[in-house]
Amino acid sequence: MLDITGIEIRNYAADHKLSWITDPTNDDVSMDRNYIRHEILPLIEQRWPQVRGKLHNALAQDDALRERFEAELSPSLASAQLAPDCLDMQKLIDIDDAKLIDLLTLWLLRLRLPQPSGKLLVELARDMVSQKVGLYLSHGIEFRGHEGGLYVLRALPAFADEKPAFSIGEIAVQGGRIVNTIAKRAGFRLNDDCEFAYRQGGEKIHITHRRTLKQLFQESKIPVWLRARIPLIVCRGEIVAVAALPDWGVPMLIADGWLAPAGEKGVEISLYLDDRLGQQG
Repeated sequence: MLDITGIEIRNYAADHKLSWITDPTNDDVSMDRNYIRHEILPLIEQRWPQVRGKLHNALAQDDALRERFEAELSPSLASAQLAPDCLDMQKLIDIDDAKLIDLLTLWLLRLRLPQPSGKLLVELARDMVSQKVGLYLSHGIEFRGHEGGLYVLRALPAFADEKPAFSIGEIAVQGGRIVNTIAKRAGFRLNDDCEFAYRQGGEKIHITHRRTLKQLFQESKIPVWLRARIPLIVCRGEIVAVAALPDWGVPMLIADGWLAPAGEKGVEISLYLDDRLGQQG
């Protein structure tokens, strides 16, 4: 309806006795779009009366270019997507930088995310080719490399080691929530002395043999930047369980001797964070 003026729409509605609701915010010129519509465009049209038609033509050309752009890049994007918010960098390693930047742009458009600066995309594309992506921040989102994947994530608040009281149910924490549920023949044995703790470094847990959390986190392929956030369950000074990270495909870890016995109820603990896009936590 870009080729139809507001006056034509109102006249049509009046002629056909249609009722409508006027949004009062449409006249609020403190908003950029309204200021342009009410103050800037009328001035431009006084000097260049044909400007509206030219803008419509430019938008139509832009739509056509975008359709061709999507048609060309969609197969490459589809083959590289491991998840809505993750690309397999290995599958994009042979794409030239210009096309890779276009592919990243399309990926973010489909996720309805704000576009980063051109400089950031150039640097990101360069790092993707080398398979070594660090941390890039832009408009409240972050790009990170992990296990060969490029992730675009919601930025989480800075982590502070504030241990909530242990309880069954849902517990709000920075950037997400802990969910403790009672389950039959699953989870760890509930003990009155259980409490939450967070990793400080050097902790060990007995699973098959005594092992460091660092080793287990590496084996479980838990992203380095999330490891400090994962709740540990401690009973009488011993780590008996480590929370699952369902959105990252990481199961709960339970120390030897702490698995709920058959016929008894146990506790399953999971950490759901707000970082993943397109995940159901």
